[in-house]
Amino acid sequence: MWLVCAVTQHFVSDHDSFLIYSRVVRIDSIHMFDENNLNAPFPSIQSKEHMRNAIGLTCDFSRSKIFYSDIQRGSINQVFFNGTGHGIVVERKFDIVVHIFFVFPGQGSVEGLAYESVHNVLYWTCNNDALINSINLTSNTSEVKTIVKLGSNDKPRGIEVDSCDSYVSRGFKTIMVFI
Repeated sequence: MWLVCAVTQHFVSDHDSFLIYSRVVRIDSIHMFDENNLNAPFPSIQSKEHMRNAIGLTCDFSRSKIFYSDIQRGSINQVFFNGTGHGIVVERKFDIVVHIFFVFPGQGSVEGLAYESVHNVLYWTCNNDALINSINLTSNTSEVKTIVKLGSNDKPRGIEVDSCDSYVSRGFKTIMVFI
């Protein structure tokens, strides 16, 4: 059986279908459709330097890359499915955020992450600042952009991006964003 992703136009076999999840200090994976296969599709991913409390996870399947937030470090990181290539995408330092060599305002506690493959953009929620932010990963000069500033009582956690219909959703509320 082959599954087709209409947005990215790539084929995924049942063998390639897997679930990744955080175990705080490591990221693990399991097969989705083969309950008899107890071997993980990928080895556990961990790094004492980059991973202290991984919360949000999302993937760029075409590049075999995982993005994860670390709320203790205040960063968004990336790593390949095989556990190599750990790197920082956005990092909070002294209430500012550093991306490559550029400095941006602090982003707060990142809990929800969503990768949008058509435009190569990473979206995230900030629970304590009630923000939805994004960064375009295509260029090293990309800036962190605040997409939506929610009300002071809002506590956004999860986030979903639909490239086909051009919207961002957080939980029960949908926010129309032209991406």
